[in-house]
Amino acid sequence: MSNIIPFPQQPGLRSFIIYDDVPEGCLVHEMADDTSAPHLHENEFIVVDPSDCDPVHGDMFLAQWSTGRRQPVECIWSKGWGGWMLAPIKPQDMIRVSDGKTMGQLRMMDGPYKAGVPLRCFVGKIVGIYEPDFRKKLKRAA
Repeated sequence: MSNIIPFPQQPGLRSFIIYDDVPEGCLVHEMADDTSAPHLHENEFIVVDPSDCDPVHGDMFLAQWSTGRRQPVECIWSKGWGGWMLAPIKPQDMIRVSDGKTMGQLRMMDGPYKAGVPLRCFVGKIVGIYEPDFRKKLKRAA
């Protein structure tokens, strides 16, 4: 038996439950673009649990900013900043030095928010993807 993995590993990717019915108490939010790819994609519907707004390092939440815009964010505990940081899921751009070499990616963050203080911008935790025709698609693929 071979130990070869047929597909390359994709570190950092998440898996979500695919719901064909929206769980009671949850809401659905349509992704308007691919700015949260590869985790979430344009035209996908994310399932959000508004009863779960307690920050957890590495978890994804739907945030609503003062402008009314809603955006998926990753919650990051930063000991150095002394609080919670909210970051877009995908780094936005590359940072380059004068000689043209790439140093890393730029990730704009909001915060810090102090521990124990409710994050009022949270709509809720992202718990899955809503795909009402999921079972039909599986049957066609079989």
